[in-house]
Amino acid sequence: MNNRSQLIIRRALLVLFDIICVGVSGALALFVRFDFSIVALVDDKYLERYWAYLPVQIILTIIIFALLR
Repeated sequence: MNNRSQLIIRRALLVLFDIICVGVSGALALFVRFDFSIVALVDDKYLERYWAYLPVQIILTIIIFALLR
């Protein structure tokens, strides 16, 4: 592999890592918010809202990272 392809692969992996971190951090924030109780999350429908908002959150995070590169 040449340096250009290694750079592209590295950037793609970093973007994937950012997407994973954004998703996990949001889920952990909800988990902590409800005192580590999954039952409270499901009963209050917060997980449904989390999954609905997650794509928007990921796209906005990637746009902000790209603008502030």
